Amino acid sequence: MEIVRVGKGHVDAIAGLLKKEFLKPPYNETWILSKLIGRVEEVFHDNRLYCFVALEGSSVIGVILASTFVFRDGSRCFVEEFVVDSEKQNKGVGTKLLKRLEKECKKAKIKTIWLTANQKSNARNFYSKNGFIASDYRLMEKRID
Repeated sequence: MEIVRVGKGHVDAIAGLLKKEFLKPPYNETWILSKLIGRVEEVFHDNRLYCFVALEGSSVIGVILASTFVFRDGSRCFVEEFVVDSEKQNKGVGTKLLKRLEKECKKAKIKTIWLTANQKSNARNFYSKNGFIASDYRLMEKRID
């Protein structure tokens, strides 16, 4: 397995992996593939330095897509999408993707990585094991019709 920066040729495979994994509980998200490809392309085009895939041969088995923004104490990194194929989980793939993102952030002197985690997902335990803690900031949502 190798971790490489996302390239244009990875976009369709990333979208397919996200669609497959986000259909499962607790997310149960039904994405239209073309919309998901657009989502991946949007993050990738704006922040390619912070987007990585885990490859097994030529197959994408994991992805982390992140963006950066300026905050009061310097730049921060926000993980937009982070998925490992369910058949490859608990094998170090996600940890390697996170470490690669952290390495890139350190180069850019970014000291904080933010992400969101579904309260019902196993991802929260994974993030805790990798040093993430709940912050004082909470995601709040408002639907606008």
